[in-house]
Amino acid sequence: MSSDLEPHGRIGVVRLGDALDWSTAPDVRTMVSTMWDDLADGCLVLDLAATTFCDSTGLGTLVSICTDSGERGVRLIVAAPPPSVLRMLRITGLTAFFELYDSAEDALRSARTGRRPG
Repeated sequence: MSSDLEPHGRIGVVRLGDALDWSTAPDVRTMVSTMWDDLADGCLVLDLAATTFCDSTGLGTLVSICTDSGERGVRLIVAAPPPSVLRMLRITGLTAFFELYDSAEDALRSARTGRRPG
């Protein structure tokens, strides 16, 4: 798992590892929480391209980050969610709460230009 901030903009990227579950969720929350102040009126991209497993705790972490981003005025984009995560979001009716992109490149392009899907 890694994170970085773009130097000329308020865009943060968190690249998640292979699992988003009970054992990794606290680290993800901590990493994201350290970025909030730098992202005021900006955008957080969660890159799930490497994520192969997500349990209910991981799903709860995504929802928590979504809620926190809304409260802070930070746009949240989820990039490259694997089919298993998309399925969980669909089954639980949560897809409407997330701005989803097929790739990190598409998500970053949207974050930089301010364009949203639709």
